Amino acid sequence: MPSMTGYGKGTARSEAHGVSLSVELTTLNRKSLDCSYSGPKEWSGLEQRCKEWILPHFSRGRVQIQIKLLHAAESPQNAQAWNVGAIQDQLECLKQLAAVTGVPFVADTKLLWELAQSAQDQVELPDWLVVQDTIHSAVMEALEDLNAMRNKEGQHLTQDLAKRLQDLGQHCQRIAEHSKTAVADHRDRLFARLKQLNLELSLDDERVLKELALFADRTDISEEITRLASHVEQFQKLLDTAGPRGRKLDFLCQEIHRELNTCGSKTTQIEVTRAVIEAKNGLESMREQVQNLE
Repeated sequence: MPSMTGYGKGTARSEAHGVSLSVELTTLNRKSLDCSYSGPKEWSGLEQRCKEWILPHFSRGRVQIQIKLLHAAESPQNAQAWNVGAIQDQLECLKQLAAVTGVPFVADTKLLWELAQSAQDQVELPDWLVVQDTIHSAVMEALEDLNAMRNKEGQHLTQDLAKRLQDLGQHCQRIAEHSKTAVADHRDRLFARLKQLNLELSLDDERVLKELALFADRTDISEEITRLASHVEQFQKLLDTAGPRGRKLDFLCQEIHRELNTCGSKTTQIEVTRAVIEAKNGLESMREQVQNLE
């Protein structure tokens, strides 16, 4: 099972259009599937296409897409002339502003250099549809890098959950074993108290039998133990299954917690109570790990 957290990066270049870009994908924990996008404002229609490429690969989590332009160059034939024209236009605007405000204006080499840098950065991008294959290549490279990280982390999380599940199963076995003697232990305590009060009653006494029957019915957790065993078995099967299973594992954690609560509320045995507490502590750690799995 893949983890929901990860990072991937891809780069690509279109020599024909002088465009180089990088794509960064980041995924975070989230119960539902959500996506955010950041890219060049000139490529306004690219967001939807990126989501179409990426989102089918996820079932839940927050996916962040960031496209960065590394280089976009004008054609060599007109780049220099275009830059000179842009600098002249900006100088003229600055002169007019200085005249209106009454501020002395002198164009020195520092100002010319800053304007040249600004004009160089203001490069018109080609339509993203023209370089769509380049963008798609970078996106797929980032997605492959991201999935490699998510799968590796998911493998570690699955191994950790398998160990924790084994400990949980042992606590459930302790609950089952100690619960078998619940009625007998209560009977012994009942007769011990009656003896201290000098009230000798036979085991066949109707009142004793009624008390034991009511106690047995009130403290019976056999159904809860059966469901616990079933949930643990289903949890293990899901761990052995490839693909997104986080939602089902999260649901099983909730069900296991509910059965443990019932066992703890019904029992009068200190050994069962201790086993329930230890099982719930281990289950809480499991739930935290499950929150990281897709």
